[in-house]
Amino acid sequence: MQKVFSILNAILGILTALTPFILFPVCSGMKPDGTHMPCFNTGIIITVIGILILIISLLSLLMNFVKGEK
Repeated sequence: MQKVFSILNAILGILTALTPFILFPVCSGMKPDGTHMPCFNTGIIITVIGILILIISLLSLLMNFVKGEK
C-alpha cells in the first residue's frame, strides 16, 4: 500500500512541476521594462516544489524496495 501512495505522489509531483509552464501557462512574458512578471517567479517556486515532491516520493519508493516490502 505504501508503494501505491509513493507512486501517486510521484505522479502528482510531476504534474505539479509541469503545471505552471507547460500544462497551464499563465504568464504572458516580460513587463514593458524588461523584467519578469511576478507570476514567473511563482511558477518557478511551484516547479521546484513539484520536483521536491517527486524526489521525496522516489526516495520513499527506493526505501520500500530496499526493505523488501510488498
